[in-house]
This record gives sequence, C-alpha cells and structure tokens, in this order.
Amino acid sequence: MSGALERVRAAYARIARADRPEVWIDLRPREDAEAEAAAIDARTAAGERLPLAGTVLAVKGNIDVAGLPTTAGCPSYAYRP
Repeated sequence: MSGALERVRAAYARIARADRPEVWIDLRPREDAEAEAAAIDARTAAGERLPLAGTVLAVKGNIDVAGLPTTAGCPSYAYRP
C-alpha cells in the first residue's frame, strides 16, 4: 500500500490533469494536504495504527469540516465550522 503523501500527490495530479476548477467550491492548498499526509506517514512509520491513513476524500459543501467553509453551494449560507 502506498503512503498518505504518495496518495495525496497522485490525487492532486489527477485534479490538475482534469483541468476542471469549476468542480471544486473549495480545494485545500496542496502544500497543506501534503504536510498533513507526511505527518500521517511519520506516525504510521513509528508504529501508530491509523486505519484511515492514506485515504483521500472529497467532502460535499454541506458537511462541516474543521478549517473548510460549509456552503451547501450557496455563498450567502457559508460559515466556518
């Protein structure tokens, strides 16, 4: 199984190849996602059991995620959880 950093880089490469920025209301900065993935890889390398490590997810805009705006596709509804 590939590491979290490798999977995040592959996901951002696929996003770039698709060249469809209108698909994403918000996309985490690549640098932030890579830094978090590298930290996850370090934790798993140290023996920590993280069952979802390396799982790359997309989250709909009506689901609260810390650090990302919740919009439900409507700018006037937007808030930060």
